[in-house]
Amino acid sequence: MKYAIAAIAVVAAIAGGAIAQTTEAPAPPPPSACAAYPTAPAIPDSATFKRGRNVDQKAVNAQTEKVNAYLNDFQTKHGCRISEVRALEAQLNARVAEAKAGQDGALQYREQWQATVDSLAPAKK
Repeated sequence: MKYAIAAIAVVAAIAGGAIAQTTEAPAPPPPSACAAYPTAPAIPDSATFKRGRNVDQKAVNAQTEKVNAYLNDFQTKHGCRISEVRALEAQLNARVAEAKAGQDGALQYREQWQATVDSLAPAKK
């Protein structure tokens, strides 16, 4: 009887840890080490580029240069963010694997203990 009570106490201690977990909101993520994304230049109305029936090609070219400069700057900064995300993803995967291994170890330990307790019980006839 003492062993059965001890086994119940062990199971309750393991289960109690899971029950005691809170559902608090997660902490906000730390700020990025990367530079902020650039602000996109305004896209002018197409009428801005017309001179009567003709298109002001110099104005179109100037705006195209602004757009290309923005996109190049964005790509550089986005590349930094993607690298950061991949590093965080690797860290998360490592923590998940660590948690699963820890949980598996605790469950195996509990099963071994239960087998020990069961071996002490008198044989059923």
